[in-house]
Amino acid sequence: MQGAVWAQQQSLLLPEDSGESIILSCDREFYGVSEHIHYFASYSAPEELESGAWSTVLYVELISWDGTKQASSKVYITDNGASGKIEIPKTIPSGVYYLRAYTRWMRNYSPISYTYLPLKILNPFSQEMLTRPAEVETDLQSMARVAEYLNDGIVLSGLKDQYGTREQVELEIQIQEALMSGPYSLGVAKSSGQSSGDYNLGLKPEADTGSGKIEYLPELNGLTLSGR
Repeated sequence: MQGAVWAQQQSLLLPEDSGESIILSCDREFYGVSEHIHYFASYSAPEELESGAWSTVLYVELISWDGTKQASSKVYITDNGASGKIEIPKTIPSGVYYLRAYTRWMRNYSPISYTYLPLKILNPFSQEMLTRPAEVETDLQSMARVAEYLNDGIVLSGLKDQYGTREQVELEIQIQEALMSGPYSLGVAKSSGQSSGDYNLGLKPEADTGSGKIEYLPELNGLTLSGR
């Protein structure tokens, strides 16, 4: 009895990080309004779990640089992966947006720990452009998570500055032990003249630390209906 009372008085401590890992990819990096973004996410549960059963629902959102949600979806995670689509609203201005992925368990932590994928969206029916304060471009704490993967231990070597048409490309990919093993996707894109600031998020630095308390439990039973 004393042990039960003691257990009720103790609050569960939140681990330093969620232990979950998400790698997000989609069919393109350039879209027009009213089109669908088809995405795929590779998911890894915390290593401490022997059964691997943890989050079963993935939340994917289209957001602007300041975190404003433009569209959203939630899909079932199965076989360590999830896929779905999001329709781009026809009224948003042209600019750089982000596809953001996270689980309910990850909401116990800062949004900076979510996974982000930058996308360019064109609205040919409007001359309005998505604008951003200049200081966002120099805020290193707001870099997208796609860049954090490179900084945290994925090294590409053997690449040249330029390649000719149909020239064979050989490279070496080194993945540090700190990152999870599993499927990765390698994409090739034409270099553009945009500054790195075009791919920075305006997440507030004060949101970098969580509350230290477990407020959101993982969804173990799949998708559920809600009134929101």
